[in-house]
Amino acid sequence: MDRRDFINAELRASTGDEFVIEGKALSYNSTSVRGVPATGMCERIAPGCFRTSLADPKHEVFAYLMHDPRQVLARTGNGSLVLKDGTDALRFRMQLDRNIQAHRDAFAAVKSGLLNEMSFGFVADKDEYSDGVDTDGNRCKIRTVKSGRIAEISLVHHPAYGNEATEAQARALVEHELEEQYADLVERYQKIRIF
Repeated sequence: MDRRDFINAELRASTGDEFVIEGKALSYNSTSVRGVPATGMCERIAPGCFRTSLADPKHEVFAYLMHDPRQVLARTGNGSLVLKDGTDALRFRMQLDRNIQAHRDAFAAVKSGLLNEMSFGFVADKDEYSDGVDTDGNRCKIRTVKSGRIAEISLVHHPAYGNEATEAQARALVEHELEEQYADLVERYQKIRIF
């Protein structure tokens, strides 16, 4: 599973009697920082990328605090997490439970601005690669995730683009490219082989 951080989450804790956190889990067609998903690359999530998985009633998405599955804030299975797939972003609404200390802490941290960013975990099913430019205008390869399955969203305090999940994905991508290059070399060798 890949994890990505989203800095402009527009998180807000409700006022009044509601005990709710809502905001954007991610923006579509937003270019990641350089190096995500791998060195020299950037990434975009296409609008509707998670539409199929969100429409599947058996597919459950969790909301965590700092990616910790021991600190579940909400889940789609019981209706405490609602995800809305728009044309520009995937928005969320978490109904928290006042009887759970971690929920009270998360709510207070969002309200005070200590937690103000989101991260999301997903599995890519279909992607495309193209030439493009990063946010600084430098040329790079862009991976556009066209469809996938979102697994979790998480409240985080700062982006961690160099996390282990990203590094593991980069290693997997390099290994895949090396396998393709090896297969190409074997094919070319067989074509030019002299008997």
